[in-house]
Amino acid sequence: SFGAEKTENQKTEIQALEGVPPLNCQYVGQNRCVVLVSSLLFFYIDQVVIDQAIKHLRGCCGSAMDSLTGSNYNVRVEDCVPALHQHIKDGLKFDYIINDLTAIPISTSAKGDFWDFMRLILSLSMQVLAPNGKYFTQGNGIKAQSALKMYEGELAKLDDPVAFSKEVATVPSFQELWVFYEIWKKQ
Repeated sequence: SFGAEKTENQKTEIQALEGVPPLNCQYVGQNRCVVLVSSLLFFYIDQVVIDQAIKHLRGCCGSAMDSLTGSNYNVRVEDCVPALHQHIKDGLKFDYIINDLTAIPISTSAKGDFWDFMRLILSLSMQVLAPNGKYFTQGNGIKAQSALKMYEGELAKLDDPVAFSKEVATVPSFQELWVFYEIWKKQ
């Protein structure tokens, strides 16, 4: 269920991704793609997430989730993978992509279904990221150093070279420090 603990976690993640310096970006007039969070073009997995965001995240979402479409946003309840493929085909680029869909898997190697899915979302997202765009994603707990290093190794393997910075934020419901990434294409 999506209770107060999940709400607190989501608010902290949203704050870390969208507002805590140095991740403080000016979104006005920018084209954004958000994979499972909030803004111009949203891709949510299911209606339950939308319903719970309306109920518990009004402070973050405002009334955007009430109608799912507005003059400057469109919330789409669908699988993001085919949508990202379509955006690649259409040549659509986003100034900001916020990925709250995947956390870095904890494992002994960067192999398996979770890593494959994380790499897929990362690869597709990089293909629709504008040349000067920013990609924000959650990492994992600060203590998961080997997983974080494996993820950074995956960043080095992308078709387009990227640079990144990390921000650490407290996620109270996790009772630990969580690492968030800001990634951009090298010029």
